[in-house]
Amino acid sequence: METGRKSMIALLAVGALLIVIAASILFLLDQEPQGFGIYLSQNNQVVIADEDVVWYNKSSHEMILTEEGKNKLEALTVDVYGTPFTVKLNGKEIYSGSFWTPISSVSRSGIVIEIFRDQKSEL
Repeated sequence: METGRKSMIALLAVGALLIVIAASILFLLDQEPQGFGIYLSQNNQVVIADEDVVWYNKSSHEMILTEEGKNKLEALTVDVYGTPFTVKLNGKEIYSGSFWTPISSVSRSGIVIEIFRDQKSEL
């Protein structure tokens, strides 16, 4: 009888451990990536992350992006009213703004990132 009880306790301990591991994995999967990121406000999708930035000037906020980072920006659909974004650092919101197209006749106050397209490639 004692052996059956020990087996039951061991089984419960293993089950509890598996539950803790599963909960930890789910918690980690739900976490936002750490570091810098520019996220679309509508769906919290990261557009530009740390690995997309080659150089950054903190006084002017200018960036040089990798080719992949440039491709991500070129793939964005930006209408004449802009596409809102949020800049985050380690999951904390730093500020918000909008991706903007220079062909828009709508004015915008606040922070904007203009998305320039090669007009020849669209012809």
